[in-house]
Amino acid sequence: MLDFRMETFLSVCDTMNFTRAAEALSLTQPAVSQHIKFLEEQYQTKLFAYKGKKLMLTAAGIILRDAARTMRHDDAYLTKKLRHLDAEPRELCFGATLTVAEFAIPARLARYIQAHPDIIQAFTNAIQKGLDYVGSHTPAEIADVIQPQFEETDTDKLIAIIDRYAAQDTWKKDCIFTEEAFNLLQNILDQAGELTERVDYGTLITTEFAEKAVQE
Repeated sequence: MLDFRMETFLSVCDTMNFTRAAEALSLTQPAVSQHIKFLEEQYQTKLFAYKGKKLMLTAAGIILRDAARTMRHDDAYLTKKLRHLDAEPRELCFGATLTVAEFAIPARLARYIQAHPDIIQAFTNAIQKGLDYVGSHTPAEIADVIQPQFEETDTDKLIAIIDRYAAQDTWKKDCIFTEEAFNLLQNILDQAGELTERVDYGTLITTEFAEKAVQE
């Protein structure tokens, strides 16, 4: 859990206004000022400065803001993991040869989907939620969220990568696998010599879960 003064600091970073931060936190403005003063004394540096009448983050403030956001994200992730530790199912990963993957696994996967539609729906909902997020947030905001998963990549590089993907229109707006996309995939596999037999779209693909996810 972040220190309450760090939460105050992040609120000021979001609003860049002491009064609006105080209102958002249901605090008085002097209380907000005291929290910021405490952090500046703690780290022995100025976190904010005024440029004319405009409140600005100092270089130290930017570093602390980025670190605090990461800590808040990690804390939320840790809290969720610990709360669901006992109920969390074990993860099973397995590999298979092409023959097994082509002839043995599909029927078993089909039976699993039929037996556990709630799990498949929840998984599909999560994918759609991710697509919705990247479609409604800036590259900088997306980078801020995924940064903890790419510790060796600096934020500016992450933003550049995400911006490039966005410019290329890489992300779909939904996870519905259309017949056109399915046929294109089969054409690519066929041309690569990896497809032994073409499959009818309706035989292999169901969009039931994806369509429900879009409506959630």
